[in-house]
Amino acid sequence: MQFSVNYSPMLAEMVNAGQVQVDVYKCPAWPDLLKQARASRPVYVHSPLLVGGGRGVPMDAERKQGADLEFYADLLAATSTPLLNTHLFPAQEDYPDLPADSLAAAHARRLIDGAKRDLEPLIARFGAEHVTVENCIPEAGRPLLLAAPEVLNYLLEETGCGFLLDISHARLAAGVLGMDERAYLAALPVQKIREVHITGIQRIEGRWVELLRDAGDAIWNLETMAGRMQDHLPMTESDWVAYRWVMEQIRADGWGRPWVVAYEYGGVGGFWDVLCDREVYGRDLPALRAVIYG
Repeated sequence: MQFSVNYSPMLAEMVNAGQVQVDVYKCPAWPDLLKQARASRPVYVHSPLLVGGGRGVPMDAERKQGADLEFYADLLAATSTPLLNTHLFPAQEDYPDLPADSLAAAHARRLIDGAKRDLEPLIARFGAEHVTVENCIPEAGRPLLLAAPEVLNYLLEETGCGFLLDISHARLAAGVLGMDERAYLAALPVQKIREVHITGIQRIEGRWVELLRDAGDAIWNLETMAGRMQDHLPMTESDWVAYRWVMEQIRADGWGRPWVVAYEYGGVGGFWDVLCDREVYGRDLPALRAVIYG
């Protein structure tokens, strides 16, 4: 396992100065940024590809169109990224006659089949063993079924793709579904884990509201965000408990062993620029890395 953190210029300064250790930076699929990050440490690409809508092609969330597979093939080759990730994140409009809160087996089958259609081009181009599916949070405008453990289990069993376990997404989804966090995590296709993400979860209030206001980032609508529980923030005690428990399950050999564990704190642009904090990096990174390396 390798330890990764979202790339940011501040983090690179600290890494280059020997203040913190990172094995590989996690970067968005931005060629110029990848070149910048590689001057400091190896990088790997995290794609914005979405599956589940049933269009027969993964959607590129940044470019708002069907994915250009050769663009991603070139990025993966240039950075030696071993896996192409996707997110199981259909929109409710993709299934207009499906009740948003349904967990019915027949509706689950439709979503699974839709996701399989979207994954087919990726499997044909890269091979199922090089494709992963990440668990997501059933936000407003998304069918609840995207977070159902049985959907992910059947999808990965039938396609042969690997699992990208986002611990924070799972904990938030468990809350939406009214499930115990550990029971929910254990019900996911954990034997197929190939990559793990961890972040802190905090309520958007106080200082976070001020940071959002300062960022002026149109992606984060302050009226929508204020008061909600949000991931991609610094670790809190409950986050540490969840992280250590997941890593214990992985070490016990009952769960798949990821090639990388990524701390999705910080980044580049808007809110992420103002979020980056040297104190957080200095506190969280050594402790996160220590859990991986024992």
